[in-house]
Amino acid sequence: FTNHLDFARLSQKYSIWLAQWSDKPSLNAQIWQYSSKGKVAGINGNVDMNYMLSDIEGGTDSSEALKDKTDELKLKKVNLYISSTSKYPAGTVSGTYWLWNSEKINGRVRITNAKSSIGKVGQVTGWINASDIGEKQLITYTVKPGDTLWGIAEKYLGSGTDYKKIMEYNGLKNEMIFAGQKLDILV
Repeated sequence: FTNHLDFARLSQKYSIWLAQWSDKPSLNAQIWQYSSKGKVAGINGNVDMNYMLSDIEGGTDSSEALKDKTDELKLKKVNLYISSTSKYPAGTVSGTYWLWNSEKINGRVRITNAKSSIGKVGQVTGWINASDIGEKQLITYTVKPGDTLWGIAEKYLGSGTDYKKIMEYNGLKNEMIFAGQKLDILV
């Protein structure tokens, strides 16, 4: 950028992903790749590490919409991608992860490896295909105020009429649920 490109002009039209392995970025980019030698639980070898320094139009949700998201995933050798548009996986992940948010882009969702990192800028482990959260994947959903079994079933199982599957799997005797309750859902 500094020797061959017009950063000022390009950054007015495009989001900039700056690969600069240093203590801090020298340019005002949206994404900063600060290392190629990072370690992520569940991935063998080094990985590139990035911080999202500012929102990219159409790319991130506000933290207000994310603060109550607590969907837990149990993954086993699921392909991990560095973006929603990556052609090839960067590796695989296994273990417990959380949805970073519920937004699906190009058939993929973002995950994080720590519950405390949900929705925090710069704390995305990577992207997985939403279809990889197959029938054998378990999501632990925390009920929020105003949730109904019908609505939860519609969101995760595709049809509100499937709410009885959630009831059966969790041993619920009636349709009453309460905020803070944890429900296991096979998706």
